[in-house]
Amino acid sequence: MDTLIASFADLAGDRTVIARAEAVRPDVADASNEIETTRRLPPDLLDKLHDAQLFRLMLPRSTDGIETDPVTFFHVIETIAKADASTAWCLSQAGGCAMSAAYLDLPVAQAIFADSRAVLAWGPGPRVKAVECDGGYRVTGVWSFASGGRHATWLGAHCPVYAADGSPRHEANGAPLERTMLVRTEDVAWTDIWNTVGLRGTASDQFALTDFFVPADHSITREFDRERREAGPL
Repeated sequence: MDTLIASFADLAGDRTVIARAEAVRPDVADASNEIETTRRLPPDLLDKLHDAQLFRLMLPRSTDGIETDPVTFFHVIETIAKADASTAWCLSQAGGCAMSAAYLDLPVAQAIFADSRAVLAWGPGPRVKAVECDGGYRVTGVWSFASGGRHATWLGAHCPVYAADGSPRHEANGAPLERTMLVRTEDVAWTDIWNTVGLRGTASDQFALTDFFVPADHSITREFDRERREAGPL
């Protein structure tokens, strides 16, 4: 009986999350032309999205997230996409990035997401590297884009890892070792490149770091269970 009651409670919570998305959808629709023109999500719309906690849907509950199920998440994104694709894309990408909290030490995850307006965005970079050093990594490179990066508080810089002598690190199976370095948005240099036909409002601009120190506990990989600390279904 307790399990059944808990299931109904979770279902009610999921409906509440979708209802929040439905409630904010008219505001998203009203802002769609501005989003297309300015190539940004406007501040007043971001306020509403944060008030509805739509950036925290896939964040673990241990980090003050909602940690909803994937099907409910998809319904929320679909609801917002009916009003504006760029807004939905930003929420979707931020949701996936927020799941990285499950691979961080709990105090680090809680510090990064302590701000109720915290958003993590990330992207790839073909000309990048993280060089091992005492306590972490020295990170240098240019990352091609980061969807939603302009309203994010943290960025993830995907990097191949190199030893201090410059030799590339490899996994046991011979594959290159890669990790994602988490840095504050204000620590990167931006280049405005996102002049596109579609999804203009995602502001998926290019960012760069030069010999920037990242502590070891601010780097993650989601490819291996060995670093996952959350035991929940998500």
